[in-house]
Amino acid sequence: MKQNINKIELRPMMKILEMVTYLKEKNIKFIECSEVDAEKYLRENNNYFNVTAYKNNFIKYQCGNLKGKFIDLDFAYLKDLSIIDYRVE
Repeated sequence: MKQNINKIELRPMMKILEMVTYLKEKNIKFIECSEVDAEKYLRENNNYFNVTAYKNNFIKYQCGNLKGKFIDLDFAYLKDLSIIDYRVE
């Protein structure tokens, strides 16, 4: 069965810098892994979706100004989980 492509609205791909900005909006920190290192890692080593798939395993604020944003999540944690997952496969 063919899907009607005209009905699907695709979002444009984000640039690396936009990915980092989006993660910062989700309250993901860049302390253990700097923004520059994160950009380099995303550009050279891994796919954004592979790295960020692990973010849903972390706790989010339930109320207040930061409701729905991550609590104490650093990009380095996502990067480490992605590396571990790659090596286990």
